Amino acid sequence: MPNVPTLAEAGFPDLDFRIWIGLLAPAGTPAPILRQIESGVAEILRDPATRSAIATQGWDIVGSTAREFAAFLDAELPKLADAASRLP
Repeated sequence: MPNVPTLAEAGFPDLDFRIWIGLLAPAGTPAPILRQIESGVAEILRDPATRSAIATQGWDIVGSTAREFAAFLDAELPKLADAASRLP
């Protein structure tokens, strides 16, 4: 897409934008339910056929824990909010 500027050219030189997918649950979801979801997702992501299908689509599998994903969101969302606030 030759006429579409890069993020740096569009005024966001420090934005390291990545597409990611994660699961979120409503605040107050009981911890046993969260652990069950986390365990189930980890099990699915260990399956070679699932890993292959995801990798074939060009995705990297991180498979972090809920706590690690929360820390990622704590760092990522403010950067995205800042970038969105600077859009024309």
